[in-house]
Amino acid sequence: MTSAVGVMKMSERIFNTLQYANRLKAVGVPEKQAEVQADTLAEIIDNSLATKQDLKGAESELKRVETELKRDIKCLEERISERIEIMGYKTIIGLGSMIAVAVLALGFLMKLH
Repeated sequence: MTSAVGVMKMSERIFNTLQYANRLKAVGVPEKQAEVQADTLAEIIDNSLATKQDLKGAESELKRVETELKRDIKCLEERISERIEIMGYKTIIGLGSMIAVAVLALGFLMKLH
């Protein structure tokens, strides 16, 4: 049977395998079976709990993704600003051209009369 204090490193165990095995034995479960059940349950818990190391790794990954997303957002903002500026210039040029054509047409029409 594993240590008296079950899951994680021996010093950090959350699940007390000895206590669990003793409780099983107290209700009539044979000793070997109680020990195997305690060890098996400890392994299951070990494999499904996130450790501090796991959480730190996830936190680091989240920070990396956050930094990357911020950079991407800034790049998109710059591109959008450039396109808006270009569209503004095109609009001004288009309106200016239309006004020039209208003035020329008006001048031409005035000469005809």
